[in-house]
Amino acid sequence: MCCFTIDNPEVILLGRETIHRNGEIVGYLSSGGWGYTVNTNIGYGYVRCKEGVNMDYLKSGEYELEVASKLLRMVKKLGYKIIDQEISHFAPLTDDIWVAGRIDAVAELDGETVLIDFKTGANGWKRRKLETGEIVYFQALSNQGTIYLTPPAGVKDWPIEMHYLHAPNNGVTKVHPYYQNEDDRQNLIRLATLMKDAADRGWFPKNKGWQCNNCDWMHCCWETPGWNRYYTERE
Repeated sequence: MCCFTIDNPEVILLGRETIHRNGEIVGYLSSGGWGYTVNTNIGYGYVRCKEGVNMDYLKSGEYELEVASKLLRMVKKLGYKIIDQEISHFAPLTDDIWVAGRIDAVAELDGETVLIDFKTGANGWKRRKLETGEIVYFQALSNQGTIYLTPPAGVKDWPIEMHYLHAPNNGVTKVHPYYQNEDDRQNLIRLATLMKDAADRGWFPKNKGWQCNNCDWMHCCWETPGWNRYYTERE
């Protein structure tokens, strides 16, 4: 793991920035933020090489970071003031169920504190219509939002609103606000309980749905006729 610093104070490192060495991509930042001790932006990331990485390799290269400029412009334009980044989160969903995650950022917006999750990707999110008629975005809006908006033990003053800042490579940027509600909380409790029961049994039941269409193992899992033609045997 390497530490990178930025000379330009206007550049904010959010994590997941691409690392270039001598013009070639060699990794990405796993975290980023303001270094109060060194008084500049810093980021930590892994540098990789097929032939291996040693100190001579690290010191002999010239490095550049490809910052998420679209996200940065979005943060600045909308007026978010980043307070903290890459926060480890551990909180009690119930007396028996604890949830954990890593929050991208905490920010102030119009005098209110909100949690932020940065979303990138090739294209914008597509809305999906369920058989019940409900229009939904990705499940992250409810499960991930419920996890992060659950206050840590002993913390009373915790944000009640989460913003997904989505900046796809193709398409317009958009903010997807999420507010925790009891229906989503109960749904997450049921999901966590089912996962624990399945882990205790040693197997997970299969439930085919639209999510299967994006899974690399769909044909194998559901034994599609001629499923083995979709896969290449490892050498």
